[in-house]
Amino acid sequence: MLDVRTKPPAPMPTDSPTDLSDHTLLNHIVRGDEAALALLYDRYCASVYALALRIVGERSGAEAVTQEVFRHAWRSAAQIRQSADIRVCFTAITCRFALATLPPRASR
Repeated sequence: MLDVRTKPPAPMPTDSPTDLSDHTLLNHIVRGDEAALALLYDRYCASVYALALRIVGERSGAEAVTQEVFRHAWRSAAQIRQSADIRVCFTAITCRFALATLPPRASR
């Protein structure tokens, strides 16, 4: 995931990284900080998975959607951090990926 040709990310503050805001974590992710992605994953994994499971209806599909959501967060952190509410952004991304896994509906 991390491009070794780029300079290493600035270390996160050590006092209490779990207290960092979502936007601060996204700023670290933009700079290639995998630990920041892990913290964001810990915060939102359960809600992303639960929503994906409700849409997809089966565990392996929900797991795949969850994984894809956080891959997208890694690749697109610069765009996501511009969102006013990260939770809403993750909800929209999860819905988009989950709905894309469903078979198309038959014409009426």
